[in-house]
Amino acid sequence: MQAAYFTEFELCGVDPPLLVRHYADWIAGTGEFARIRERRLELGVDAGWTSAALAAGGSFSGRDGARVEVALEPGSARVEFVHGDTRNLAIVWHSLARMLFGPAAIQIAHAVAREAPAGTRLDPVAATPVVLTSLLERDGVSVSPAELRATAPLTLNESGVPGFVERVLTSAERRVAIVIVAPSDRGAGELDVVRLARCLRGVAPVACLANEPAAAALERALQERGAAAGLGCSAGVRVYQPGLGAGDAASEHALFSPGRILRHAPRRRESGLAGEIIQLVAERRMPEDFF
Repeated sequence: MQAAYFTEFELCGVDPPLLVRHYADWIAGTGEFARIRERRLELGVDAGWTSAALAAGGSFSGRDGARVEVALEPGSARVEFVHGDTRNLAIVWHSLARMLFGPAAIQIAHAVAREAPAGTRLDPVAATPVVLTSLLERDGVSVSPAELRATAPLTLNESGVPGFVERVLTSAERRVAIVIVAPSDRGAGELDVVRLARCLRGVAPVACLANEPAAAALERALQERGAAAGLGCSAGVRVYQPGLGAGDAASEHALFSPGRILRHAPRRRESGLAGEIIQLVAERRMPEDFF
């Protein structure tokens, strides 16, 4: 299977049974997800499935290979939804959520992967699944890492870069990838960074370098902390994976050049780039044995 999406975070403010029911509604296309009901039926979901039945646990088989597995154990739950692709039935989608119910928080990991014959073109997933974004948007719910809720980019001026590098970018406690966008006059001017940040919500926060002095300050601050030369972001977009430290090569933190970004059609530039980043993060972070 090819990894297409992966995220993990801690959630407070949701009861475990309600979280499982939330996923059941998403699969069935009921409750707050009634707007996707027809889409779910097209994927092979049985019209007779109810979210209450799914949330109670068990195995369910629908049409065209669609199936659901809900395994409930003391302190944990596992919800898997498998279905074909309506545009290409040779492609099989797997969505799996693993939940650990602690006394103070729920740990949730959600992955999407695909199976397909060799040579099949698989377009990247361009956004976080709605079952997760609806949780991130819910009032009264707290999420850790909190930056996964961000819907707007952070702007970094020259004076703010050193502190950002020290406290955020190179922090040993950082658990999510960070996307940094070069100044607009250095190849990112065609990119709507607000839309990019929205596409990447739940996967990676976005920060924008305000100008050339800010870009130079980033390169300088990274080198002062032992990073290899060229690990900054003077043009295009770079994805900084967690664990950034002294001795890291530039190749360990992917750079999307202006030319690569501009290969995406203007109307789909942000979603196309987000899809590439989401897949990159999934391939890097999803455990091999997750499914």
